[in-house]
This record gives sequence, structure tokens and C-alpha cells, in this order.
Amino acid sequence: MWNLLKSELLKLRRCQILWVGLVALALCPLVQYGSQLIVEPEYRNPNYDFPMLFANVVWGNTPMWST
Repeated sequence: MWNLLKSELLKLRRCQILWVGLVALALCPLVQYGSQLIVEPEYRNPNYDFPMLFANVVWGNTPMWST
């Protein structure tokens, strides 16, 4: 069983889409924080902290479907 897991991990290491996904996940909070910085000063949130950043990342990456 360990050999199977080891071989699957080796395959995942070679797969480029995994690295692209991890980089995209790392850049999402940076983009959300940057968008907060470029907002007009009168619309900025002065209490912008980590929980607010986390909520913006979650809601910013959630698709809203209308039915």
C-alpha cells in the first residue's frame, strides 16, 4: 500500500497543473488585498484585518449562479 501511495505522490510532483493550482491559491489573498488598496479612499475599510481578508477571499472566489 505504501508503494502505491509513494508512486502516486511521485506522479503528482511531475504534474504541472498541481503547481499552477498551488500558485493560484497563494495569489488569491494578494489580489484581494491589492484590490482593497486601490479602492477610493472614502470607500476603504479602515478596520481591514485578517478575518476580513479571509472573508473577501472566500466570497471573491465563490461563483454566484442565478437560476
